[in-house]
Parts: sequence; structure tokens; C-alpha cells
Amino acid sequence: MLVDCHAHLEHGDFEGQLDAVAERMRKAGVVAVNTGANLASNKRVLTITARFPDLLKTALGLSPHDANRENLEENLAFIRKNADKVCAIGEIGLDFHYFKKEEEREKQRAAFIAQLDLAEELDLPVVIHTREAEEEVISLLAERRQSDAVLHCFMQPQLLDAATKAGCFVSLPTLKNKARVSIIESVQEGRVLCETDSPYLWRGGRNEPANVAEVYGELERLRGKQFAERAAETALKLFGW
Repeated sequence: MLVDCHAHLEHGDFEGQLDAVAERMRKAGVVAVNTGANLASNKRVLTITARFPDLLKTALGLSPHDANRENLEENLAFIRKNADKVCAIGEIGLDFHYFKKEEEREKQRAAFIAQLDLAEELDLPVVIHTREAEEEVISLLAERRQSDAVLHCFMQPQLLDAATKAGCFVSLPTLKNKARVSIIESVQEGRVLCETDSPYLWRGGRNEPANVAEVYGELERLRGKQFAERAAETALKLFGW
């Protein structure tokens, strides 16, 4: 069984198509972590996951993109209320690419740290979005000794050693490029995961969880079948399948 560690099936691109998407997942032997980003999307994620309990688990979180426009305490309360339905807190993190003002970044930091604390309280892994803030995120995780942190869509080979020394898992997306090859060739076995970030990051159209087989195929091509199988086994254990 293959695991797509990061998908957004509540996205409008999947409206009216989820039954077909689910059938392709079954045929491909894929399960997925269905991931929220704000209060509205978290509610939709829970509803969709409940429709396909054999295929999906739920991650709930307040993303850095939404930290400036949503109430943090309301989001924390919603996650805590639904903790028994959650396999991870995510996506959370820091994004300095789109947010340049220091007051915006401080709100992101406050939301990020509060959700890291909540994950520790609930004994759940965290799924982290970071863009142009990777060094700060990795440093914070290393200082906290935060267990079971997943850096989603990780494409920074120069930071791979720092990330793994901080105890992070790196999750590789369905993007074919030299950075992904470099990470696969260097990463320690058992520290790499695979994802689609559906509906994003697919050549020529909408992505979906069944396509995660492409990433596992690249792991097998570059590091061997056992290495790819270990990536799937690590994800299954991490997210509680």
C-alpha cells in the first residue's frame, strides 16, 4: 500500500469527482492524508474523509497563508474538539514568500508555535509548509526537539542534513527536477515520504492521490525496491494505518 502524505481533496477542483478519484486510488493501492488549511477547509476535509474511511485519514491545521485572516483560538478549539478523528496537525508553518511584513510573519509564528504545542499535547505528528523560511523552521524544530515533523513538498537539498538532524521527515512531491533527484540520492532510509499536494504539482493538469505512485517509482529507480517500500512503511506507521 502506497501513502500520499499530503493531499487537498476538499479543493474545488475535485467537486463532483471524488468517487472516481477514490476508485483510481483503490486500483493503484493508494491511501492519503487529506489535509486542511483553515476552519472552512478543515470542516470539508472531515466530511470527505468520513465518506472514504478506507482510503483517507485527516490532518487539520491553520496554514501560514490563513494565519493572518483567521482566529487562531477558534481554529485550535476546532482541532482539539475533533482530535479523535485526526492523524496529524497540518498544514502549519511559515511562508515568507508571499508575506513580507513583519506583523504578518509574527502572526504566522504565533499560529505555528501554538499548533506545535497542540501537537505535542495530543501526541500527533505535524505537517509543515515552509517557503523562504526553511532555515527558521528547521532551527525551531531542532530547538524544540519536536518529534514526528514532516516537511511537506521539501525541495531544498542543501538543507537536507539540517532537516534530518533536527529529526524531520522530508516529503517529496510529484515534481520531476534535479533537486528531487539529489534528495533521493542522499536522504537516509526511513526519513523520506511521498506526496502529491493534490490538486497541485502535476504536469499538464490536476493532480490526485493515485499519482503518488510516480514518486515511489523514482525512489525505486534511484535507490531500489526496499528503499521505496520503507518509505511507504514509514508513512503507514507515522499516520497510524
